[in-house]
Amino acid sequence: MDTRNTAEAVKCPPPDPATSMEALEAFGFTNGNRLPLTKARALELLTQGCTIYLLYEGNTDEIAMDPQDIQEHDGMFGIDPEEWEKICKRADPAFGMEDDSVEKEFLEAEGDRYAIYRLCDCDLTKEFRFQGSDILRENGIAVDRNNFYPVYTARLPGTGEPMMLAELVFDRLNMGLPLDFHGYTPSVGDIIAIKSHGAVSFFYVEQIGFSELPHFLEPENYLKNAEMAEEDDFGMIDGIINNGKKPDIADLERRVQEGKAISIEELAEAAKQARDNALNEPPRQSLLDKLHHYQEEQKKPTAAPKLAERNQEKC
Repeated sequence: MDTRNTAEAVKCPPPDPATSMEALEAFGFTNGNRLPLTKARALELLTQGCTIYLLYEGNTDEIAMDPQDIQEHDGMFGIDPEEWEKICKRADPAFGMEDDSVEKEFLEAEGDRYAIYRLCDCDLTKEFRFQGSDILRENGIAVDRNNFYPVYTARLPGTGEPMMLAELVFDRLNMGLPLDFHGYTPSVGDIIAIKSHGAVSFFYVEQIGFSELPHFLEPENYLKNAEMAEEDDFGMIDGIINNGKKPDIADLERRVQEGKAISIEELAEAAKQARDNALNEPPRQSLLDKLHHYQEEQKKPTAAPKLAERNQEKC
C-alpha cells in the first residue's frame, strides 16, 4: 500500500509533521506499511489509545505495549495507515463514522478495545442525561442498546479486570480526549464497554462507581427471560410480558416494589379489573343469614331418632 497516496486520498495530514516518509526510508524501513512518528508523538498517540509500533531496520516492527517500551526504543516509531485514516475520518465532521460502524469496529476489530455509549438525544431521554441508572429506570427508560448509541472506540490502554479497565478508561479520557473524540469527556450517564480477551462487558457510570450491565446488547433475550418467568401462558412468549393476562393490582404493586415502571393505563385497567371482579362475585352471606340458616337446619329431623324407634319396635 502506498501510504502517501492513502493519506492524500482522505485528505489526512501526516500523523507527525516533525518527520517524513523519506526519513523513515533513510532509517531503513522501506515497505511502506507504517506512517512515521517521533518519540514524543508516539507517546502522545499511545496515551490516546492508538496502536504504536516500534520500527527496526530491515522492515520489522513490534507493538509498543506501554510508554516504557517507547521510552527505551532508540529507533523510529510508526502507526498503521488504516488506523490513522479512521482517526482522520472521525476527527473531520465531513467524514464522520456512522454509529453502527463504531460498534462494528469495537466488536470485530482485533485486540482488546473499549467503546463509549451515550443516551440518545431525543425528546423522551434528553432531560435524563447525566443521571444515574436508577433515575432512568424509574422513568421507564430501559438501560439497553435501544436507548444508547456508540460515540467512540479505541484500543484499551492497559490490561486487567473489566471493571478496573473501565475505571482506567474513564480516568484517562478525563485527563485528555483523543484527537478523534468529539464532545464532552465521559461522565455520569455514559456507558463504558470493555472488550478483553474476547469477552465484552458494559459498565454504567454512576454518581459513585459503576454498575455492570450484563444484558446491554441483548434486550430481546433479556426480555424473553423475564417473560418466561412471569408469563402464565408460554404460548404467548412474544416480547410482551404477561400478555396472556392483564396485570392486577398485586402485580403492579410488586413491580413498583422492584423499582420497575408502570403506566397510568396499566393502573387504570387493573382498577377496572378489580371492580369487575367484585361485581361478578356471588353476594356474601351476612352473619344473621348464617345464624338463621343454622337454626333452620337444627329444626329438621335426623335419621338417628328414627333408627332408635325401629330398634325399640324390634324389642
